[in-house]
Amino acid sequence: MEGDLGRALRQKGQPFLWVVDDLASGLNMEAVRTWQAPDTNGKTLITTRSREYGTAHERLDLEVLAPDEALQFFLSHRSEQHAPLNKEDDLLAREIAINRLGCHALGVDVAGSSAQRIGYGEFLQKLDIPDEDALELAAQLGSQLPNGHEKDIAAPFLRSIALLDEAGLDYLRLAACLATAPILRSLVSRVFARVDGLEPGQVETRALLATDQAARLSLAEDQPGGQDCQTVHLLISRTVRFHDPSPERAGNLRNIAVAVLTETLAPIDDIRSHADLPREVEHSRHLCRGILDDVSYGALVERIARHDFVRGSYVAASILLNKQMEVLIRILGEEHPNTLASMNNLAETLRAMGNLSGARELQEKTLEVLIRILGEEHPVTLTSMNNLAGTLRDMGNLSEARALEKKALEVEIRVLGEEHPNTLSSMNNLAVTLQAQGDLSEARALQEKTLEIRLRILGEEHPNTLESMNNLAETLRAMGNLSGARELQEKTLEVQRRILGEEHPNTTISAINLFLILIKMQNPTAKDVLARHLLWLLQRDPADLSAIQRQIREKLQQLSDHFIHNH
Repeated sequence: MEGDLGRALRQKGQPFLWVVDDLASGLNMEAVRTWQAPDTNGKTLITTRSREYGTAHERLDLEVLAPDEALQFFLSHRSEQHAPLNKEDDLLAREIAINRLGCHALGVDVAGSSAQRIGYGEFLQKLDIPDEDALELAAQLGSQLPNGHEKDIAAPFLRSIALLDEAGLDYLRLAACLATAPILRSLVSRVFARVDGLEPGQVETRALLATDQAARLSLAEDQPGGQDCQTVHLLISRTVRFHDPSPERAGNLRNIAVAVLTETLAPIDDIRSHADLPREVEHSRHLCRGILDDVSYGALVERIARHDFVRGSYVAASILLNKQMEVLIRILGEEHPNTLASMNNLAETLRAMGNLSGARELQEKTLEVLIRILGEEHPVTLTSMNNLAGTLRDMGNLSEARALEKKALEVEIRVLGEEHPNTLSSMNNLAVTLQAQGDLSEARALQEKTLEIRLRILGEEHPNTLESMNNLAETLRAMGNLSGARELQEKTLEVQRRILGEEHPNTTISAINLFLILIKMQNPTAKDVLARHLLWLLQRDPADLSAIQRQIREKLQQLSDHFIHNH
């Protein structure tokens, strides 16, 4: 038949296109040449999932659809009988086509066909069922696709997955539990090292071969720019999850990934580390969505919540901590150390959000249990004592806050020493309360001592050092030392803008403090601070701001229209 076809084409003597669809992997170049056009008048177009033939031919990588194209393709299955698309259905369609199917043409086509029959909302719910593959159901429900292509979304992926060795399959199992963000090969290596106890040389080779194999079969995409990482499309990850012959192995890899990421995010308290960990944070956040009900993964949940807290994303942190605390209370009970730690973290977040009564209720409950179980001089108890004191200070109960902070500081100096981080935090907290009470000289002495130690141990750009600089500047302002306060506050603000970002709550506090200093000095550059650092607050929805930023926003709005318009 092939010979007859070739002769017929040669007899016509006209140019033609010879299409070879879905060429298999693993062929040598001689075998590939047998698939080429049987006459020189023909041009050959080969489609394949394999990347191993690219050096011998001109290659065009087919990307997924653009988001707007994916949405349009998904909605193309709507007939004239359907009601006009409303806003809710438009949002649901976008969520399915773009976020859940990753703009993959076949997935969008199959899902668009069947989603019309059962409704977008119900189809989206089915996509989230962990033990039922909604896309397999979609292939069964969907009508014959107009171009006649295979409706089984998993089938082309499974043919490529079947060619992987165990290392390549382990790599996809790992990718299936992570986010669709680029996966660093170093993370793959660390997980591989633990799962099989391999030596460094062995594990690097195994990770390199696994990722290279996945890329050659178009199961992973190398990232441009020389980055040592890959992305795995979410439909490939989904196929692996639902068709893995060894789910126990996949579960083991996920557990190790959680442990590795928990260790990696250990420095998350320092916002300066965040720039180096964006992919790890995204993978961890994705994992947290599926493990909140498992108390053994609580440390990773706390890391992500802490990440959000130090960035000033208090609402996101509170959602995670609320869910975690509910699970811990249900499984471990209210007096378990993990539950108490979660209560403390949630209380601090509520305080930052301005929910002082909610924070105080949790902190008093936590402190009572800690005193009874651990005693008054345990470091955890002292931290809880300090946190409650901070909430009391914010509520205006300065005398009670001062008593608690003084008590905690005396014990910490005796037990931990003056230069321990907990002791320095207590010094800082007590000084803020003393300043609020008008005891400025004692507050200044404590703040200068704290700042000197933090500068020496942590350096000038550490967030804790910046906090000390801001607090001391405020005390100097209250004492009338405006030039000293201005110099310190300008320095603090410059570093915070660079380290924390323009819209971080701590940067906002420093900006308003500098603004007030300059106003008191009758300095005309006050308007520059207002315009540069604070006017953005007036354009923001209050729900997006921290408690202190909402308060500052209200004060700014109270300024006269004349001042705002003229400065």
